[in-house]
Amino acid sequence: MGTLRRQPAMTAQGRVLGDLAREFLRLGATTFGGPTVHIAVFRDKCVRSRGWMDEATFTRWLGAVQLIPGPNSSEMAMLIGRHRAGLAGMVVAGSAFILPSALLLAMLAWAQAELPSHPGVSGALAGLRPVMLAVMADALRAWLPEVARDLPTRLVAAGAAAAALLGAPEATVLLAAGLVRALFTGSTVRTMAFVPATVPTSDVSLWQVPWPFLKAGAMLFGSGYVIVGLLREGLVTRLGWVTDSQLADAFALSLATPGPILGTASYLGMQIAGPMGALLATVAIFLPAFVVVGLAGTLLPRIEHHKGATRFLEGVGLASVGLLLATTCGWLPVLANQPASLAWAAVAFGMLASRRVGAGALFWAGCLGGLLLGMLDGDSSWIGH
Repeated sequence: MGTLRRQPAMTAQGRVLGDLAREFLRLGATTFGGPTVHIAVFRDKCVRSRGWMDEATFTRWLGAVQLIPGPNSSEMAMLIGRHRAGLAGMVVAGSAFILPSALLLAMLAWAQAELPSHPGVSGALAGLRPVMLAVMADALRAWLPEVARDLPTRLVAAGAAAAALLGAPEATVLLAAGLVRALFTGSTVRTMAFVPATVPTSDVSLWQVPWPFLKAGAMLFGSGYVIVGLLREGLVTRLGWVTDSQLADAFALSLATPGPILGTASYLGMQIAGPMGALLATVAIFLPAFVVVGLAGTLLPRIEHHKGATRFLEGVGLASVGLLLATTCGWLPVLANQPASLAWAAVAFGMLASRRVGAGALFWAGCLGGLLLGMLDGDSSWIGH
């Protein structure tokens, strides 16, 4: 009799987990446009269509993900799953949303390695870069009102951007900005630990692959766009595992394909150490978000009522915007001698700012244009390859 009474609950839990898996697999495979679009689609599907949570709960969770490290849209998927089915729901929803992007970007990295000299492939990748810069500039435009609301916020963001441009480590910039912002309240904040740096090496072993991705995932605050600066500091500047062009291609492709931007890790991991590298990099970059969301039930109420902690995290978020500005400026020289690319970036930015065309459509337009012109012009010189 006891077994019979427990069976319906197990069946109901299985149905809930199955619904979460199907819904977030579909969203991960079809939702283009970056974290802002992802969250808007989550609200429409999970609140208005399915009624999985009410508007107030969704809004409260959305505010919560601004306070904790990790990619906002992926964490919202995890929180929705946690709300529906506890820790099992968190793992199912988060993994289902991440999986399509991770597989697709790993396959694209493999295809690029198999066809490294094909002019169409190189042209398509180069055609994505102007749109990538336009998307980053549009993200900065969207954050401008928050950053510019008063003198302290402007100084923190500008100081972070200047420090990053001068070569300061990304983790140091984020932590320093958090401390500076916290001091405006007179509150004290405990220092935060992060993953130690990996020793540079030309022969990358599998056990070395996860650490720079784990560090980037742990230091990411706010939108996933910021991840490119964190990865650049670790993978390009410090370790030399990938080049700026490879990182730009990975980020551009993650924006041009559905799912979370942190799928960039799958592409880079594949290029660094093959399929196992892709797996380890993907798990490492998302692991901090799973841990934080798993602790959210007890952690967030404490953070939300601690003024010094919220100011510290606000400062880290402002510094993240500054890092994105520095990364955008750092990549401008890539297109500086390519008038056609700069013109396409400006047009794409105008379209994004006016909301006339979505990012997904612009990326595919750039990809197809670069593909066709790359086939006609093998060196793809017009787009800066």
